[in-house]
Amino acid sequence: MRSLEEIANATPTDYLDHASKNPLGVAMQMLNKARQLFPKNGDGDQNYRFLFIGPGAGNIVKELINMEQQARGVETSKRGITSAPQDVWSYVGWKKPWELTQGDKSIDVCLVHRYLQTLLKPDEWSSTVREVKRVSKYSSLI
Repeated sequence: MRSLEEIANATPTDYLDHASKNPLGVAMQMLNKARQLFPKNGDGDQNYRFLFIGPGAGNIVKELINMEQQARGVETSKRGITSAPQDVWSYVGWKKPWELTQGDKSIDVCLVHRYLQTLLKPDEWSSTVREVKRVSKYSSLI
């Protein structure tokens, strides 16, 4: 498998064009899915843990944090991080998506941008899917 630098250097210039044009909508879908799968117990709002992997992760993380949720993002492009709002840079990691540091089933909802399937080699993609299933209680492609 390639190094992170190799992936970043091979990232097409249109990488950020694949980011969601509606990060608030994606964040709301993630929150609604978490509420559906893991209903609130007791009074008050339930806090969930989210992970978004792919282009535009920072903007989606920002929206989830604005909703008082715990959110992290993974980007394979440095441009992806620097295009995010500065106040969420520390919540978005530049890393290989198949080497996540979260514990087993520690993420309530994880979304992976389908564009990564095009960007990554087949073995990197299958390792990413396996890793996402390891760290999340629920995962999906968008």
